[in-house]
Amino acid sequence: MNKKNISLTNIQRFSLHDGPGIRTTVFLKGCGLRCPWCANPENLYGHEEKFFDAESLAHELLKDKIFYQSDPPGGVTFSGGEALLQAENLVPVFEIMKREKIHMTVETCLYVPEKNLRLAIEYIDLFFVDVKILKRDSAARVLQGNLDLYLKNFELLANKRTIIIRVPVIGGFTDCEENRALIKNFLARYKNAISKIELLKEHNLGAAKYKKLGLPVPDYKGVSDELMQKYFQELSD
Repeated sequence: MNKKNISLTNIQRFSLHDGPGIRTTVFLKGCGLRCPWCANPENLYGHEEKFFDAESLAHELLKDKIFYQSDPPGGVTFSGGEALLQAENLVPVFEIMKREKIHMTVETCLYVPEKNLRLAIEYIDLFFVDVKILKRDSAARVLQGNLDLYLKNFELLANKRTIIIRVPVIGGFTDCEENRALIKNFLARYKNAISKIELLKEHNLGAAKYKKLGLPVPDYKGVSDELMQKYFQELSD
């Protein structure tokens, strides 16, 4: 059994919004991006951490197995931070969940090494993928990420799995007309691989976490319900 540390901040039981059915969500530390609106800064910056090895984490997740027998069936969701940065250490957990016939979901931004994604594809049943900024200069400046890596990984995943898309709509960062058009055209190219598109309106649910960590609270513009409706229609046309 793999004894390498898996670094996480929380195991949230009875989750209802991180995939089908009743789920247990594991929030893993580490992320390759620095989104100014991040709602989980505790997974990016230094503070008290929890470490599990694969065997002990799997044991914790199997405690909830009875709840996964919901309708629709539930399971385990790996979130973050960016869960796939720890994909190699998680493989023994994936193997145990697969052996126990437990559905697995990952929430990912796809800014991860290709080899990590390929590992996950072998085991994970459902992928939630963020589509944030497709303007090249903005992706580098705002997200501090390598857009080419993202695009390559998206192509790989779209050829292997059905994807649920999540689009965060953040005033002053992701909501401009140019970025909306880029995202619309991008998703249209992969429509056969996409089962659902979710638009996520900005919120301030992470504000208390920033204050607790002694970090500046993110400052961004709100978006109107009218814009959200317009964006939804744009993606539906």
